Amino acid sequence: MRGTGTHAAAPDRRERGVALLAVLMIMLVLGLVLLLRLNVRMTLVALAVLPFYAVTCVVFLPRMRRVTAELRIRVAQFNGFIVERLSSIITIKNYAQEDRELERFGNRLDRNLSLSRRQHNLSLAFGTLTTIITAATTAVAVGPEVEGENLKTGFNEGAGIAGAAVHIGAELMAEHYEAQAAHSC
Repeated sequence: MRGTGTHAAAPDRRERGVALLAVLMIMLVLGLVLLLRLNVRMTLVALAVLPFYAVTCVVFLPRMRRVTAELRIRVAQFNGFIVERLSSIITIKNYAQEDRELERFGNRLDRNLSLSRRQHNLSLAFGTLTTIITAATTAVAVGPEVEGENLKTGFNEGAGIAGAAVHIGAELMAEHYEAQAAHSC
């Protein structure tokens, strides 16, 4: 009897999956139409950069998940190790094993810190790469609008083209919305 209920639930789960996929596709198409109506050039640039984001996610996210899961397990094991050692501290002292236990503790701590650093470096690389992709895309999208202008307007010396591109992109979008509002009146 129990197996019958499991088999009956499988088509229902499949139907929900198909329905969810259909809703996501409709949302994607409607979002794309909305973006195209707002600004065709920006939409095309955004679509052109999606493969770069996809590659970045495919490369980094599985590694980050694996490292995070391993770190979670190691931290739990390390906590168990600490509780076990603290509960048997009298025995350790009686047999003069403090140095050996200190070395074992240090080794475990070093392994955990190494894994934690790896997780941090992966997160940092992922964030940096996505920021570079965003800045480069913005610079490409507003590049034709920037020719001949001072790229450092309104920014400190370190901001450069990416900051100027974001600033000019925001100005272009504001002008676009103002033009749309003028046409709708």
